[in-house]
Amino acid sequence: MSETFSDVYNDIEALNLRLERFIIEKYEFYVNLGIVSRDSVDIDGWLNNALNNEEKLFLIWIANSVNFISKRHFTEMLRRNIEHTIHCLDEKPIIYTPVHGNKPKPTDSGNYVSRILRNEIGISEEDIKTHREAISLLSARNIIIYDDIVGTGSQFVNFISYKDYTQWGEEKSLLETAEKTGSTIHYCVPIVVDQGIDRIKSSLEDKVTIHSLYTITDQHSLSSSISIYWPAWLKKLIDITQVRDEILERTDLKSWSGFGDLAFTIVFDHGSPDFNMTLLKHKSDNWNPLITI
Repeated sequence: MSETFSDVYNDIEALNLRLERFIIEKYEFYVNLGIVSRDSVDIDGWLNNALNNEEKLFLIWIANSVNFISKRHFTEMLRRNIEHTIHCLDEKPIIYTPVHGNKPKPTDSGNYVSRILRNEIGISEEDIKTHREAISLLSARNIIIYDDIVGTGSQFVNFISYKDYTQWGEEKSLLETAEKTGSTIHYCVPIVVDQGIDRIKSSLEDKVTIHSLYTITDQHSLSSSISIYWPAWLKKLIDITQVRDEILERTDLKSWSGFGDLAFTIVFDHGSPDFNMTLLKHKSDNWNPLITI
């Protein structure tokens, strides 16, 4: 979509009619290609949230900003990332372990990545370890910690510093285990947010080597003043801040920015990260989510 829209359509209602057809066809195209499943998105319900033409244009453009990453695409990114990481390692044996919170859940993204490593990339089940197994190491290893994406970086910093009891009854963290055994820690994650990586590096210094493929920045955030997703012609037609605040007020949401105030729009086949803008998945009596996974 080019800047010439504002020249051709000074009437926002006429513009919405054209753009609404475009975005519905775009999402149908995604479904037909298998990029996203039909039951994972609800573009019609999303557009029906709008109470006026300004909100309709606002919601169309948010839907247009969503970056869907299919399972096939993610698998290939992960394969390339793992192969590159292995190529950088020394001769020590390799183990793999997923990132998770202090209280692991079946829905943790690391579990999804583990299944892809086993079933699609061919990593042996014996080499994929739980956190407790990883901190119970008695000899030097290359420890590859993995996840799908880095947001604020806080989860990884907490994970690698988190202490649990080993199989031998000692209380240790992965950092302490690596130091004691002479192991090296590598964080393999295909997509990273720049400020999350900065946080990891400032917190852990040279204790972890990060391997990634793609970096996203403030330019990819809907709440950033330098966002690439809000073109100049659209800003002339609607007051983005005012429309946003009116929607937040009626949905009783305190913020639209998600965890860490990042306000990204990256959606995987297996879910939507918590740092995405909250409106995408919010569901209430007066709001239909765009993303339903």
